Amino acid sequence: MTDQKPLSRNETLKAGSDFLRGTLPEALEQQAFGGLTEDEGQLVKFHGMYVQDDRDLRPERAKRKLDRAYSFMARLRIPAGILTPRQYLAMDQLADTYANHTLRLTTRQTIQFHGVIKANLRASLRAIDAALLDSIAACGDVNRNVMATSNPFLSRAHTEAAEAARTLSAHFLPRTGAWREIFIEDEPVTPPQPEAEPIYGATYLPRKFKTSSPIASSATPSSLVAAWERPMANPKPIPGSAPSSAIAPPPNCSKPRKPSSPSSAISAIGATANMPA
Repeated sequence: MTDQKPLSRNETLKAGSDFLRGTLPEALEQQAFGGLTEDEGQLVKFHGMYVQDDRDLRPERAKRKLDRAYSFMARLRIPAGILTPRQYLAMDQLADTYANHTLRLTTRQTIQFHGVIKANLRASLRAIDAALLDSIAACGDVNRNVMATSNPFLSRAHTEAAEAARTLSAHFLPRTGAWREIFIEDEPVTPPQPEAEPIYGATYLPRKFKTSSPIASSATPSSLVAAWERPMANPKPIPGSAPSSAIAPPPNCSKPRKPSSPSSAISAIGATANMPA
């Protein structure tokens, strides 16, 4: 008889969240309160958002017995950090329309918006979806945005690295349809079959996990991507998980545009070396 370790509070929350839904749909309707409960704040991370507040206003608002000045940070999922010019301009417009007029490029090749109030969450995510982008798994206990050496047009190896990043990102996306159901459609979506997470399971990961698709080259600065390597020979499948070939693309995200030429793509984080691999 094996002793099974009891689930932590956070794992219990995830397991009972109906695949990352929890009470988020109801919370978005409560506009009198600009934040979320602690549990809702944990779940919304999986959809690419964090609850924040203006610290400078805390003393004054506390003195007046007001809630904190809550807002949200929204982070995109951009495998390999590649956007089309049209997508970048759409995100720049979104920052002016729904956020605090800043568009922040991160060291993990993605974009963050700050200062999005709860009343504008759905509108901002719908604008992201309209640009064929999403924020799924940009935060939370899952595989995060997959990085790759920038500029896929520098060499064939760079192109393959970017394609590998897209493939990995799609493979490890959560299969739940909660993101689209809660933030885009604003109504329950009946899946064609019962939902399941063939890779993560009901509790998802214990914490975040980050992957990258680097190019092994002595000419590539080691500071671009820090990689941990662990050789695996004939890895065994995780019990209860489906084989790679049986995992279909998730129905919850938009299909990214594929750049067709150097002039049709930009990188969120530019390469620091112009050396072919």
